Amino acid sequence: MSSTSDSSSAFVSSSSPLISDGAGVLGSEVLGSSSGCPSMRPHSARVVVFDALCRGAPKLEELDLAPDPPFLTRSTLDRSTAIEGDLAALRVIRLDQCYLPVDCFLFHPGLTHLRLSGTRAVWPALERLLSTLSLIPKLQVLELYGVLPTPQSSPDPAPTPDRPLLPLLQELHLGGTAQCVLAVLQALELPERVRVYVGVPDVPTEDGSPSRLVTKLRVKQGSGPEPSHSSH
Repeated sequence: MSSTSDSSSAFVSSSSPLISDGAGVLGSEVLGSSSGCPSMRPHSARVVVFDALCRGAPKLEELDLAPDPPFLTRSTLDRSTAIEGDLAALRVIRLDQCYLPVDCFLFHPGLTHLRLSGTRAVWPALERLLSTLSLIPKLQVLELYGVLPTPQSSPDPAPTPDRPLLPLLQELHLGGTAQCVLAVLQALELPERVRVYVGVPDVPTEDGSPSRLVTKLRVKQGSGPEPSHSSH
């Protein structure tokens, strides 16, 4: 494993003294206020990692976790009592097979890049996804692969937000069934300037404006007219 060229994004291997016994146990050098390593990327995460983050990581800028087996927790800190300053520097989160509560303290207002991937839904319903996104309004890049809620999980349609949930969003990457991706795109009502990348089973990844991809997905679902060949 090699280190990154960006000094603000140090790579921590399982053999690093910051990790105990390769189990993803974080040392005070990463989590404490004296940390000189603003990024943590252990390859094995356990409950102790989550607990350590609960205690704060004031120097942490990036969090990249891909545990095996998957990591699942159903409870989190009470956001009203959590000290937001403990994660004030955290801007980028990439989690694979990490299933967190929808109001997890890691979804904090300072995030600019969030990537979640896995093989099961993180949110039980579409409105819960929108609730999570309302906690992170500064997102510029959002990537969700295999973790989208199914539209049938809620008997009522997701409410339309009064204002854009993600006013600073530049890129949206979605992977899942056409039905799930379409439901998310329609609920977010993104401005046309946002570049959207969509991956659905057995179809090459497509990119374009929100409205163009909504139209194409509706066609795939059999609920819309064929898009014009001149549209981009």
